[in-house]
This record gives sequence, structure tokens and C-alpha cells, in this order.
Amino acid sequence: MIIGGDWNSVLPGVRLDQFSSTEKPSEYVKVLPQDAFPEGWHWGVATDHPTNRQASAPYVAGQTFVTTIDGFLASPNVEVESVKAIPEQFKDSDHEPVTVSVVGN
Repeated sequence: MIIGGDWNSVLPGVRLDQFSSTEKPSEYVKVLPQDAFPEGWHWGVATDHPTNRQASAPYVAGQTFVTTIDGFLASPNVEVESVKAIPEQFKDSDHEPVTVSVVGN
């Protein structure tokens, strides 16, 4: 089983300061607890590019706060091979597209 989407929380393996910006995160930005899901389940998260931006103003690279809140939670019988955020400079949304490649065991 794979559960994917916008978790509205910074995902495991991502730091709040991972992507540089002059804007600070809003008070609504929360970190998802590492132990919030059953043992053996694991995350597929894009860590090389942010997937979400603050939407209180137009996006400005290097200024707007960005992080990763979009990802995939996989059950123990699913291997996540790769997760990639597609950098489009948030042209259509406050989220970037994210793809996942998986293999069932």
C-alpha cells in the first residue's frame, strides 16, 4: 500500500532550514513526528528540491520560504525506488509536481 499526497507537515528526513530563503516559516509549519506511523512503514520523500512554498505572497526564489510536505508513505511490502520533485518554480501552484517509482515485494 502507498499513501501519497500533501501531508501539511514537514516530512521525516527534511529539515526546516534545508532550503535557503530569507523568509521564515509561518507558525502553521509543523514537523511530522517520525514515530506517527506503524513500525515497518517507510517514507519516500524528495529531499533535493522543495515541494511546497508559502503562499502569502508571489513566489520569489531565495526569498519565499519553501519546504517538503508532499511525499509517500509505503507499507513494508513496497520498496520506494525513487521520489523526485519536478522543479517548475511553483508556476502553477504552491506545490511542485512529485513522482514516485515503487516495486512491490
